[in-house]
Amino acid sequence: MDFLGAGGIWTLLLVCAVIGVLLITAAKLIK
Repeated sequence: MDFLGAGGIWTLLLVCAVIGVLLITAAKLIK
């Protein structure tokens, strides 16, 4: 398991970035 390795960190950052963009887009659409 290399989940906490370099690959895991970049994957986690990528997932967080995608979720953040989706939340911002949803907030703009709701307004």
